[in-house]
Amino acid sequence: WDAITPAHVHIFGDVYQRAMRTLPNMCKIGRTTYDLTPNLDFEWNNPRYGKLKLIPGAAAKLVSTDRGPMLNTDISFRVKHEESVYEMMQQGANKGDLIGRAAIVKYNNRSFVIRDVDKKKNPMDMLEWKHKGEEKRTTLFD
Repeated sequence: WDAITPAHVHIFGDVYQRAMRTLPNMCKIGRTTYDLTPNLDFEWNNPRYGKLKLIPGAAAKLVSTDRGPMLNTDISFRVKHEESVYEMMQQGANKGDLIGRAAIVKYNNRSFVIRDVDKKKNPMDMLEWKHKGEEKRTTLFD
């Protein structure tokens, strides 16, 4: 194990991340991978936040130590709102109730934090953003 270099650790880390991506219903939020299948019995119905569930996850990091490589795994849980943002808006949620909340997009399991709500926009309006210094434009239908 003395021949383990940072390059080996990097390769092992990439293999681990690829293995996690192949598992069904997994969603990466930050450095943690969560299982989105509803398999926990814990449910909490809060009048302010609506129906909440816990989703389990794990964050793992491979490090090189003097005794060899070590996989450090931390178990994590995240609160998931069962109501969609659209359902909350239909029930009369105001802008302040939505800002700062995390939303998981169902079609690709990506997580976003709601920063602003513009009720004047529609799906055909042009969206603009910067990605790696490059300006991009699209509509929700593109």
